[in-house]
Amino acid sequence: MRKKFISFVIAVRNEAENLPFLICEIKDKISGDFELIFVDDGSSDGSGEIAIREMEKDKVRGEVIYLKSGYGKGPALKAGIEEAKGDILVMMDADMQDDPGDVDKFVDKVGDKADMVVGWRKKRNDRVITVLSSRVFNSLVSLFTGVEFHDINCGIKVFKKEIAEKVEIYRGMYRFLPVFASWKGYKVVEVEVNHRKRKYGKSKYSFWKIIDGFFDLFLVTFLIKFSFNPLRIYGGVGLGMFGVGFIMALYLSILRLLGEKIGDRPLLIFSAIFIIGGIQLISMGFLGEMIRMGGRERKPYIVEKVEKV
Repeated sequence: MRKKFISFVIAVRNEAENLPFLICEIKDKISGDFELIFVDDGSSDGSGEIAIREMEKDKVRGEVIYLKSGYGKGPALKAGIEEAKGDILVMMDADMQDDPGDVDKFVDKVGDKADMVVGWRKKRNDRVITVLSSRVFNSLVSLFTGVEFHDINCGIKVFKKEIAEKVEIYRGMYRFLPVFASWKGYKVVEVEVNHRKRKYGKSKYSFWKIIDGFFDLFLVTFLIKFSFNPLRIYGGVGLGMFGVGFIMALYLSILRLLGEKIGDRPLLIFSAIFIIGGIQLISMGFLGEMIRMGGRERKPYIVEKVEKV
């Protein structure tokens, strides 16, 4: 029997109809000790209260974190992870499309075989447009980050707690947790899951989430390549600009020494722009280094209250 204590971290927004079934199913299908941490991200249907009631009824250990407002899934997951006490963390959605019956085989792989296990919805029960956009997104993730995943957006992710402590989660970055973990040197594997149709509630998937996901992908690509060395990009571009400006200025200086007038040449203005711009970019690189080294983490959410069972 598994000895490690696991924590389920589940962000909830208006999933009142699904929660009774989800809590009951987790209790019936999960072996060993566990806790449920629901983060109510500004629900208007009493999701948090229902989660408390159902956990009390089913005698399941857990808690509900009520956020002050709807901050989004990323901040909600971050709030839940910071409260988690388990050795292994389980992230999953509350819409009942994720099957809790898959979790045990994920948890069994976390250890010597892997540091993180990500679900792969090989047979998806979603709209065609959702499936197609997801495939395009996964292809772009592999192209830009160099880390290949079939289904990086799958709701089920099981991983060692130390990964959550060393990988920052904010905004939509929760999608790319496997990428960041792989980049940090952790072993990440994919396992097929049983994906089910949504029975209750309304999907949060939308066109704007697709657009937001692509913006986050560009941000992740930038962070992976340059976050630990801002001077690398700003300094590199700035040095290039400065070099071009310096060559222009050197050429004009030679002409001046030869007796030619240079005051009315457009090249003089361009050389000044390139030199000044290059110095500014290099300065921005140094400033980025100072911010990175001296920055302090701020929580992207406000907890209104916490109820425990």
